[in-house]
Amino acid sequence: MQKNKNIAVIDLFCGIGGLSQGFVMENLNVISGYDNDISCKFTYETNNNAIFHTEDVSKLSGETLNKEFGKNIKVLVGCAPCQPFSSYSFKVKKKDENKLNLLYSFSRLIEETQPTIVSMENVPQLVDFNKFTIFKDFYDKLKSLGYFVSYKVVFCPDYGIPQRRRRLVLLASKLGEISLIPETHTPDKYVTVKDTISNLKPVKAGEYDTNDPLHRARKLSGLNHGRFGHPEQDRAITLREAALFQTFPMNYRFFESLDKYNPSIICRQIGNAVPPKLGQVIAKSIKNHLKEYNLW
Repeated sequence: MQKNKNIAVIDLFCGIGGLSQGFVMENLNVISGYDNDISCKFTYETNNNAIFHTEDVSKLSGETLNKEFGKNIKVLVGCAPCQPFSSYSFKVKKKDENKLNLLYSFSRLIEETQPTIVSMENVPQLVDFNKFTIFKDFYDKLKSLGYFVSYKVVFCPDYGIPQRRRRLVLLASKLGEISLIPETHTPDKYVTVKDTISNLKPVKAGEYDTNDPLHRARKLSGLNHGRFGHPEQDRAITLREAALFQTFPMNYRFFESLDKYNPSIICRQIGNAVPPKLGQVIAKSIKNHLKEYNLW
């Protein structure tokens, strides 16, 4: 299927490209991603055939984005860092206060670029975060700019993602009403952990698969099992298993060469990523919406 070159997608807070990868899977024309973490550059560019800009989104200007968009139909997407709102965070620490402002930076860039379509993905706690009005402010800003806005808290298994997480997905369009595609899986058809990793070679703690550097189990003490343990083997999950649970394809490259292989960095990158399959659901929803207006 050919890309529609009249449509351009830019991904803010792109990380290693989980959200972008979902758009690539649907043949949408991803032109670039922005993130201040340079360690993501190789992985993002290699897997998404798009430019990685090492830049702080809070300092990014709409003028820069408009030049990059050119005369194309603009699609601006992103997932601002969500640690301040995560269920794993019990309170907002001072070091996280700057991250709260990143959604306002996203809002500012929408106002400055006026994209045809916007998508924002984040943790569902953002909607109920009663200490701040950040989500309401974001929603109200879009409405004031003339967007049709919808949002939904997604239960990941409903879309074939093998993890019991919930994610907030917002869609907005200048064209008309827009919403996510219907759920693709029912409980009897959910993709399971077994479906996802049972074909991998068994490894013991401290061992690895010689054919797959990502499939390495850390050697742990008897007291240190970690939050995410393997359901059958007595060990924590490997990076390969984590990547598959996040729905990254097996051929997704996370490092350039063995001498640049850093498991701690890759672990963080995978954990922070938007599941590509969820990105694909968002992309498919946008593509269907564009078809309604004969723009695809």
